[in-house]
Amino acid sequence: MAAIAQGFNGIWRSGALTESAIVREAFECRPQDKIVGFLYLGTPQLKAATTIRTPDPTPFVRYF
Repeated sequence: MAAIAQGFNGIWRSGALTESAIVREAFECRPQDKIVGFLYLGTPQLKAATTIRTPDPTPFVRYF
């Protein structure tokens, strides 16, 4: 939240890279260390929309 207040955007990524032997070696992880994810921060190139468009659920919903 502090990063967003400073004008940055970010995403949290987890998955296969957190278990990669190459990544663990690069970070000098010990066997008991656990990588839970990576936080990517940066400045947005495009300005975010001021309104959020609600998608039409009709193609995805069926009543029976």
